[in-house]
Amino acid sequence: TVLLKNNLTLFSFSEHPYSKIAGFGFLFVGAIGLLYGLDVSKPGEQAVLLGAIGSAIGVCFADNFLTFLFFWETLTLTTAAVVFLKRTPHAVRMAYRMLFFSLMSGFLLLVGIILQYNATGTFELMYPVAGLPFFILGIGIKTAFLPLHFWVPWGYPAANFPCSVLLAALCTKVGVYAVARLLPPSNFIIIMGAVMAIYAVTVALFQNDLRRLLSYSIISKVGFMVCGVGLGAPLAVDGGFLFLVHHMLYKALLFMSAGAVIYTVGTENFQELQHHKEIPGGEKEPSPLWKALPVAFIGALVGALAISGTPPFNGYVGKYLIKHAVHGINPAGLLLTLASVATALCFCKFVYFGFIKARGKVQRKLTFSMQAAIVVLSASCLITGIWPQILASLLPYGSSLDV
Repeated sequence: TVLLKNNLTLFSFSEHPYSKIAGFGFLFVGAIGLLYGLDVSKPGEQAVLLGAIGSAIGVCFADNFLTFLFFWETLTLTTAAVVFLKRTPHAVRMAYRMLFFSLMSGFLLLVGIILQYNATGTFELMYPVAGLPFFILGIGIKTAFLPLHFWVPWGYPAANFPCSVLLAALCTKVGVYAVARLLPPSNFIIIMGAVMAIYAVTVALFQNDLRRLLSYSIISKVGFMVCGVGLGAPLAVDGGFLFLVHHMLYKALLFMSAGAVIYTVGTENFQELQHHKEIPGGEKEPSPLWKALPVAFIGALVGALAISGTPPFNGYVGKYLIKHAVHGINPAGLLLTLASVATALCFCKFVYFGFIKARGKVQRKLTFSMQAAIVVLSASCLITGIWPQILASLLPYGSSLDV
């Protein structure tokens, strides 16, 4: 704890019921994400990503608004920095856009915190009694509330592919934690989550690049989480946080599989993966990518089954809890059901056009660390689906996981 003048505390930490499960997800997936990029990331990228993981943990265990805002902003700077570090004109342009949105998020939060302090005389982390619209907007940007979501499909595909893995695991998930921790349950948040779920997955269906499809899919699945934690009922909150951890696992896995295609073939565009230059005489036509990259294909298939909510993969469990919690709440229940169907279609497209129909000359082999990371997360998606009770002790309200 660091004390400032007038007994104000800058750094103060404590454990909240929501902290353990979110912190576990950030640390576990963060470690596997760093392993994935061990041989292919720049040292500077790895260092900045360590800072981003630490910032996410700082937000989770912050005990007051000052600590919360400090780590919220360090997460903003570190995640924008990893996009800048690619140093292509497109990446720099997207990083500036991403940074603008994120700094606006921090500014709005700051205004809300000042209004909250003026009303209560304390920086204690609690539901706001003043400045609630500023909290909703500030947190909504980080969580990709509509129409504040554009930074996600701008920033995630623009970074180097190993960095995209951890961007997918950190940014919007910190936003979901903040929604649960700071925004009181409301119909607005429930409906916002449901609309995010159906809108973003519909847009994802029309994408022609692997990571842009995955980026819009993130917004859709974050919508499920927002719907759960926005309802506020114990079953819904447990489902939202379980879905958050499971989503980190399978979404990082999907980004790793997409990264494997980029690393070995040199493109992530579906059309470029289907059309090739004429093969010179005597040279064999490239094999389908599912044969050429079996480890990446298995990772993509496991991730697709998990995100589609297929038993016994882990995506089924959290989705089961959320959909039971929102059953009968219209139109949220219907929108989540439609979004689930669209997700299955979306990832049929991802696997079919990205691996089964795709062909390309493999220019280099996947590194051992990349393959190890894909195998670990694939196994995690299956293990936490077959035995969901592994994470039961981390749930805030101890809901039954006999699904």
